[in-house]
Amino acid sequence: MPRSTGARVAEVAAPQAAAAQAASGLRAFDSSDEQLLLASCGRTCVDQYNQAQALVSTDLQTFIIDSGG
Repeated sequence: MPRSTGARVAEVAAPQAAAAQAASGLRAFDSSDEQLLLASCGRTCVDQYNQAQALVSTDLQTFIIDSGG
């Protein structure tokens, strides 16, 4: 069975978020953080968190290019 678009996005977003956190000096998102989010609001919450972290850590020029500008 093919994976959902959300699962594919999460596979891309998580490594991007981790790399962005490392570059920005933010504490890395670890398994205990993920477990807290999973228990609180499920996989969707973890995926949204990873996507938000990747977005926050994106520089302006990359954001503009990624947004089609």
